[in-house]
Amino acid sequence: AGMGLEYRIAPHWSVKGEYLYYDLGKRSLVSSFGFPTPSSGYQSQFDFATRGSLARIGINYRWDDTPVAVAAGMPLKARPVALSLWQLEVGARYFYSSGRTRYRLGDPFNAGQLNSQLTYKALDSNAGEGFGRIDHSSGVFAKGFAGAGNIFKGTNTDEDFPPASFPYSKTVASVNNGSLWYGTIDAGY
Repeated sequence: AGMGLEYRIAPHWSVKGEYLYYDLGKRSLVSSFGFPTPSSGYQSQFDFATRGSLARIGINYRWDDTPVAVAAGMPLKARPVALSLWQLEVGARYFYSSGRTRYRLGDPFNAGQLNSQLTYKALDSNAGEGFGRIDHSSGVFAKGFAGAGNIFKGTNTDEDFPPASFPYSKTVASVNNGSLWYGTIDAGY
């Protein structure tokens, strides 16, 4: 689920804000940690959940927006009166994100017993993103974006539980380095 707003501030320029919430569900995996068969006895179940929030702000520049189309009050996403066969849109966005993930290691011989847990939380990051789109009057288009950023703050909590580890132990450490890269390209008609 998401929403966004784009506002024209000059004939060729617009500013944009977007918010997206995503939830890709939860999956479980039973692992035997490289042993030949699950019957070797050393297994554990891992649960994975992917969900998050994404907020972006950006500024866009459009080469093919003509003053005639702007003066006529055409909607921002409508095709302007074209002076050529091609329309090009490029822009840049910045976003801030914060994430959390947890890894749990169960006991291979006692179902339901938790031996160890790693929790990474408040993983704050910054990223910059560039994007572009080119459209031909025939309906053919290509678009894409690429971004990069860093994780600049967070914590890692490592817990070990009895009876596997006695006594209970908990270690908390800072996480202040990490990087991310991503990109995509789409083309169609």
